[in-house]
Amino acid sequence: MIGPEARFDLHTVELICLHEDLPPDVANAASLDWLVGERRIEMPGNLPQARLTIRPAGKEGLAVPAGLVEKPVVGEGRLRAGRAAEGHHVLVMDDAACLALLPGGHSLAEAALQADRVRPALGDAMIFALDHALSSHGQCLAHAACLATPDGSGMVMLHAASGTGKTTTAMALALAGFRLSGDDTTALLAPAESGRLLAWGLPRGAKVHRRTVDMLPALRDLVSDAAWDRHGEQMIDRTALHGAGLATRVGPLPVIGVVSLAHADDGAAPVVAQGAFDALDALMRDNISPHPDGFFPGQEARFDIFSSLVTAARCLRVPVRGHPSEVAATIAAALGY
Repeated sequence: MIGPEARFDLHTVELICLHEDLPPDVANAASLDWLVGERRIEMPGNLPQARLTIRPAGKEGLAVPAGLVEKPVVGEGRLRAGRAAEGHHVLVMDDAACLALLPGGHSLAEAALQADRVRPALGDAMIFALDHALSSHGQCLAHAACLATPDGSGMVMLHAASGTGKTTTAMALALAGFRLSGDDTTALLAPAESGRLLAWGLPRGAKVHRRTVDMLPALRDLVSDAAWDRHGEQMIDRTALHGAGLATRVGPLPVIGVVSLAHADDGAAPVVAQGAFDALDALMRDNISPHPDGFFPGQEARFDIFSSLVTAARCLRVPVRGHPSEVAATIAAALGY
């Protein structure tokens, strides 16, 4: 049995997501609504189409090609990657999900439903499939928060190594008049007719830590004392962010600034203008993974777009020092807001 289609307008491509014979709990894990639900549409549009099909693995288990190479990944997951005999790329996540990246942005995911880690593995597979669909149609994903400027004329990208304070700084900027487009993942595109790099944030909720709420008490009405997980985090859903006036649906908009957050060093200046090489290096460290066959699938386009980005936008390095509202004010002033 084939489940209903879900369609998402992703600005340069319409992604069609289809489930085959998945039980409800697994189908929920394989949904893209948590990541791009605001972009869901009910009827076909006029964009080129890519398709993602998710189905259970066969009785013999996952159909995994030989010769895959294991890649380091953040957290507890395990990722193996390589090319199948037919020439397309294959990613195997935690031995629970196998994703084939096909031409044209199409993807096929298989799930080993008996695996304990099928839910997080499928979540990872959905992100890779989304990245593949976008990179096949002129876009790329960056691990960065994305905020519209107070006047709505452009986007500011905010990136940092994990634990530096990216989400906390993004929320402080949102409270200072910027509007959150995406808290963790930004899509970049360079339309040929304009020659300008544009950005929009993937519209999921914002995952905040207890410490963030302690430092930014205006967020307290958006969280629940009963919802903190074992890491002291919880997700503020997108509806709540919109209701508080902290999020925006606008975009894509031109990128007017790229801010690299860094741990504060004694004596470091509050803001340092980054040259193109340093800005590109900082972006690559957090976004491009090495692979024995060269770039990982889709990362050639990512490198090209990042290279254009750091030469077209103002790039800043900002040490995270003092209260988040002070860091946000420093960034706003440096960008002229």
